[in-house]
Amino acid sequence: MKNYLITEFEYFTSLEKAVTQKNFYFFSSPSNSFEFFACGKTKRFQSIDKTDLKQILESIQVKNFLNLSAVQIPFLIYYQKFPDKIKEPIWSNFETSNILIFEYIYIRTKDNFYKVEFDKELFHLNSENHSTIFCQIDDSLTTPENIYFQMLNRGISYLSSGKLEKIVLCRREVIDFDYCKITKILSKAKSTYQNCNTILIKNGQSAFLTVTPETLIKKTGGEIFTEALAGSIPADVDNQRLNELLRTSKNLKEHTIVRDFILERIQKFVNSVSYNEIPEIKKLRSVYHLQTPIVAKLLDDIDHEELIFQLFPTPALSGFPKETAINLISELENFERGFFGGFSGFITLNGDWDFSVCIRCALIKENKALLYAGGGIMMDSDPELEYYETEAKLLAIKGLIKSEL
Repeated sequence: MKNYLITEFEYFTSLEKAVTQKNFYFFSSPSNSFEFFACGKTKRFQSIDKTDLKQILESIQVKNFLNLSAVQIPFLIYYQKFPDKIKEPIWSNFETSNILIFEYIYIRTKDNFYKVEFDKELFHLNSENHSTIFCQIDDSLTTPENIYFQMLNRGISYLSSGKLEKIVLCRREVIDFDYCKITKILSKAKSTYQNCNTILIKNGQSAFLTVTPETLIKKTGGEIFTEALAGSIPADVDNQRLNELLRTSKNLKEHTIVRDFILERIQKFVNSVSYNEIPEIKKLRSVYHLQTPIVAKLLDDIDHEELIFQLFPTPALSGFPKETAINLISELENFERGFFGGFSGFITLNGDWDFSVCIRCALIKENKALLYAGGGIMMDSDPELEYYETEAKLLAIKGLIKSEL
């Protein structure tokens, strides 16, 4: 692996070229404190368990190493679809699980710009070169309002029967899109939603964009950060309605289900956990969420993938009980979520991780974007309010795209 210090001009010139390539990945952290993009050839891996990670790291020889000890160097890019029972041609360019090394990584920190080049020998065997199928997005993929209300009412009836406590249901909307504007959209996403991660995944003629406020799991050294982010209200409310977010039984119960699920699932992987019993309010541009940050100390020698998939997908994007909710989601929605409700992120050379839940998002193909938005449904949910909540969530990504057309 070779590392170079490059100029700001070289970084942004390379970014403009990279977004046109077949394989491309972009990540920007909150407040633009760290971002990178990956391009060039790719190599796929089957898993990220402890043995595989060790073998991958040992295969990477570090050459011409600059003073990058304080800089995260992503080397393994990971993106995972929601576990749908239904598959659609529009998502066929993406595998269910994608664990890749890219040939080139360009990194931007607050002070410097770097280029990382992995040894070409890594890509001689088992490189990504499979053919892709193109299937255009058309307006018929938009979920009609009456169909979504039918979906909500059926979901509430399942909840009333006692089969589950919570289910997350989403809908889709197709809007026009100009891929030539993608770098402008990425720049606006970073400046408009500074408390979110901005991620773009491209394979062939398909791309996926998410501007997400939700962390699935982040590891730094021997400590992990995760969060319960559930219970929402549109941002265009007065202070009284905002305070109700912390008092409404529907929102509090929905949030507690997610928090307790996370705490139970990480229990065998950690030796201490820190969180507050009373949730905070996370204020975003279009939606406010109840949030409980959770920090924990990891035990030694854990299985990385087992921990991730103990959490994924949390009830914040599926429901509870999780397995029952996932089965009902496919039945009620009758379409493939793809990366909506999935996760994406990276593992660094020093073994840290940063994985985000994919919400506030869109699948992009040529001149169309397919937007996804959902909400947690409880037995006492009001379908009108749930629909209004998805409208507010769609605005986050719709505003970015439409403002640049």
